[in-house]
Amino acid sequence: MGERRSLIGWFFGGIWKLFEVFRKLLIALTLLISVGLFALLFLSATPPAIEENVALVWAPQGALVEQQSMPAGGVLPLLLGEAPPQTEVRDLLDALHYAANDNRIKMLYLKLDGLDSAGFGQLQSLTRALEKFRKSGKKVIAFAPQYSQAQYLLAAQADELYLDPLGAVVVAGMSRHAFYYREALDKIGIEMQIFRAGTYKSAVEPFERNDMSLEAGAATRAWLDVLWRDYTRSVGAARKLPPADVHAYAEELPERSAASGGDLARVALDAGLVDELVPLHEVRRRVGATVGMDDSHGSFRQVNFRNYLARVRREQREESPSRIGWLVVEGALVDGEGDPGNAGADAIARSIDDLTREKKLKALVVRVNSPGGSVTASETLRRALRRFADTDRPVVISMAAVAASGGYWMSMDADQIWGEAGTLTGSIGVFGMLPNLQEPLARLGIHSDGVATTDTAGDLRLDRPLTEEAKAAVQAVVNHSYQLFLDGVAEGRNLSEQAARDAAEGRVWSGEDALRLGLLDHLGGPQEAIAAAADLAGIEAFRLEVVKTTPDLVTLMRRRFKLSLQSQLPWLADWLQPVSQALGSLNWLQDPRGIYAHCLCETPLARY
Repeated sequence: MGERRSLIGWFFGGIWKLFEVFRKLLIALTLLISVGLFALLFLSATPPAIEENVALVWAPQGALVEQQSMPAGGVLPLLLGEAPPQTEVRDLLDALHYAANDNRIKMLYLKLDGLDSAGFGQLQSLTRALEKFRKSGKKVIAFAPQYSQAQYLLAAQADELYLDPLGAVVVAGMSRHAFYYREALDKIGIEMQIFRAGTYKSAVEPFERNDMSLEAGAATRAWLDVLWRDYTRSVGAARKLPPADVHAYAEELPERSAASGGDLARVALDAGLVDELVPLHEVRRRVGATVGMDDSHGSFRQVNFRNYLARVRREQREESPSRIGWLVVEGALVDGEGDPGNAGADAIARSIDDLTREKKLKALVVRVNSPGGSVTASETLRRALRRFADTDRPVVISMAAVAASGGYWMSMDADQIWGEAGTLTGSIGVFGMLPNLQEPLARLGIHSDGVATTDTAGDLRLDRPLTEEAKAAVQAVVNHSYQLFLDGVAEGRNLSEQAARDAAEGRVWSGEDALRLGLLDHLGGPQEAIAAAADLAGIEAFRLEVVKTTPDLVTLMRRRFKLSLQSQLPWLADWLQPVSQALGSLNWLQDPRGIYAHCLCETPLARY
């Protein structure tokens, strides 16, 4: 009886929690309407004036992105009680650019403990901007209670680098690991029917193997070595250390920790990675000695980079007869409108066509941060950019952390392609994949039967294996798409057919190697790409026209429901997490022909 009551209580408890979810959703909807009105007032309000003799607090929060997926500059998550989840790379770059020549800004304070994840190519653009800022003669100070590997790469550029006495510098090297599902699929009887073109096209390996292939391992190790080499060189140059010492720190961190009795802060100090071990209040006092203290807040006189940028952009806003478009393509490439985290090809193509009709627009810079996805989506974007270029205006691609496979497909016709040495690109290859669910369905007692008017009708059903004829047909389509990719690379980058093949085979390259192979034209970040676009267009004075794409109301509410469900029913969210992760990694599988240009080449600096 007790067990029965427990089950009844569990059932009605679950019903009540669902009711709570929908109640909060109604509140969120009401709040969202209010937010719309508030955002209009907030965005139209004049930013506060910047005082003289202040420190600029450069404080990235959450993930580094090329464009925020939330509207109103992240106002909504703030009002919903959530921390800003994203920081745009261009905002960080612009703040440094303006502050370097702004007499009101006396120094730069790096507050990096809020940075959660970043791509290596993005970090390279930011470290170069920090180096340039230091050349202005203004001091750069960094402090954190603890530094992750990504945070430390930026902090190392400071003139004075402080760490809390209880902190640590967690630099451990770079790796790439993935889950492999072959054994699990065999246990439940699912056969993945896979077709690919490209020896190194490893995006399908998790579904056909239990480990990484030798080819994928060699290719991945090659670009990991380039990125790690650049990391140790950048830190070494900034800290005046041999790169080998930085490598040794990462290699020997466990042993050094044990030898110091677990005092990781002292380990970092002894290795020369930080200058002093001091608490936050002491760092504030030292900064205040230069810019003065704000007694009302108990800290030094300062301006946050977001507020600073809002004010400066308003001050710098001038109407110019010439404009350069700035468009971001971020996330997996999918057909249709897309969801937050994905790049919907139809929606972005419409934005490009709108820019094509703008007569004052003299050039277009496209910032790409995508591992690819649907071939159809990739081609949709390539064609849209081609339509813009056909109006005799330059198109320049600026690659961020990852611009590979479909991300490269959409870019290959551009007048110039820019990327960082640590950008992951290439992966010129395609694949198709179709599961056969006959066995697991049979285990459940589900069988299929029927009739057809031709021998090929129903060949691509999921409840039966493909015939040999169907397999040959699908492979032919994959090969055809691969040939189109190769031909496009050869034509767009002015390469011979053999040179295009040598750079292809589905292999992922670092930006440094891609430059050598002719896949990139130049190494540099967003600012260099924009300057190149202006040069190609023959203009000096221009205004950057930023195209913002934000989710609609339905998408926002769907996201809020997901967050509410996770918070109200954690037992269900925990149970579904492995399934959600597996399905989430496949959310770009929407190509109408089932052919994909996608790579498993996420940044190895995502989280530490």
